Amino acid sequence: MTKNKQLLINLGTTVLVLVINTVINFFLSRYVVDYIGESAYGFISLANNFISYATIFTTAINSMASRFITLNIHQKKIKTANRFFSSVLIANIIIIAVLMIPSIILILYLDKVVNIPPELVLDVKILFLLIFINFFITLIGGVFTVATYCKNKLYLSSLRTMESAIIKFIIILFLFFLLKPSVFYVGIATLIASIYVLIFNVKYTKVLLPNIKIKRKYFSIKEIKILLSSGLWNSITNLGNVIADGLDLLISNIFVGATTMGVIAVAKVPGSAFNNIISSILTVFQPQTLEYYANNDTENTKLEIIKSMKISGILGNIPFSYIVIFGTAFCMIWMPNMDNKFLTILCILSFINVFTGGIISPLYNVFTITNNVKTNAIMALVSAMLSTLLVLLLLYTTDLGAFAIVGCSAIVGLIKGFIIVPIYAAKCFNLKWNTFFAPIMQYILATVIMIIIFYLIRLIFDVDNWINLFASIIICGILGLIINGLILLNKKELNYIKNKIKNKLFS
Repeated sequence: MTKNKQLLINLGTTVLVLVINTVINFFLSRYVVDYIGESAYGFISLANNFISYATIFTTAINSMASRFITLNIHQKKIKTANRFFSSVLIANIIIIAVLMIPSIILILYLDKVVNIPPELVLDVKILFLLIFINFFITLIGGVFTVATYCKNKLYLSSLRTMESAIIKFIIILFLFFLLKPSVFYVGIATLIASIYVLIFNVKYTKVLLPNIKIKRKYFSIKEIKILLSSGLWNSITNLGNVIADGLDLLISNIFVGATTMGVIAVAKVPGSAFNNIISSILTVFQPQTLEYYANNDTENTKLEIIKSMKISGILGNIPFSYIVIFGTAFCMIWMPNMDNKFLTILCILSFINVFTGGIISPLYNVFTITNNVKTNAIMALVSAMLSTLLVLLLLYTTDLGAFAIVGCSAIVGLIKGFIIVPIYAAKCFNLKWNTFFAPIMQYILATVIMIIIFYLIRLIFDVDNWINLFASIIICGILGLIINGLILLNKKELNYIKNKIKNKLFS
């Protein structure tokens, strides 16, 4: 199978899976909110945010594992790859043992840490317990995801992820229908879905990487030190991301209240879905990019990154432009029992991160690929601290409340992403400082044109039900693809995509 056909299969499967998962998540959030309310729903997101706090300590080892294992396999250094693989797995088991005690203490005294309505205390504690168990399982299974990544067979992982999402959806519906609705049913379903994925990832490791063996004798402090020396800065970057975006629900719970926290959690569902789509799409390009870099092919590495910027950019500015123009109608149909104006503004603010990440996210991979993450980590931490200080200042001096909480990190991220990150990414490859600004400027131009055209459509297209909503999404999606294709892609790139789809996907 050629590399281009493999890319198309991975990309096509990933997009299909993400569309299905996104649809499931949208309807699932509506279903859960209708049955348990936005306040209770907010604790689901808050529980996942607490997991993001825990990942600060695990990122140092795990964030660079795929890079070092894959590089050593491509370079035929199987013994070294084995040492990295076993070392990561054993280190994660040790981390779980260390985190287990503080996790239990946190859960026992959770109602002393955050504001929980009295009638939800037990359910929320059970939810947190299940989410933390799920985190420990995914931590153990994380290293097994290297197999499909290394062999560039990401479609296998994508299909299992889709199946796990369907399993999760069915379990939640079954529990809500059979028993009295409760917030911790989401935790049960999430745990079962994660176990399902883990089983298959272990199987894929045995099949795709038969030379990889898990043995205690392969545990190596040397390899752990190598991972830590590189991954420590990723932990700092993760800390910055958590401060910038992961504290919003906790801050809103403490300073504004559980109900507002729930509304923010709901408002972030669409944006988070598209951020996940962008992140997943990027994984399709990472194996090929890393292979080029491992072979010292700088030119193709650069071209692969620019290609991924353009494709992920299309997945960023189309939904952003749509939500800016059709956000009110979308929120009214999606969550009719909530404050539509309040929810719409929060949705638009949360989509700024989608807009920024669409074109910029591939550049963050440059820091990992080149093992040059120190400056990026410092940038992330400093910008996050500035954003949080600004949020707290606005909370104390204004009545912006939730708008300040959601908006500040998005605006700061926009400035950092469009100015600082492209320059530093170019420096990591010893390229001209403005190498990555051309696609960014094209991206902004395409977005402005898109918003204008979508606004004209909104004037003549009445969106007041699900059918019209889906029709507007399809129309704007097609127009968005055309606009992006004409502005972001040159003639050569358009012909390349057209020919590859025609000759490879349908051959």
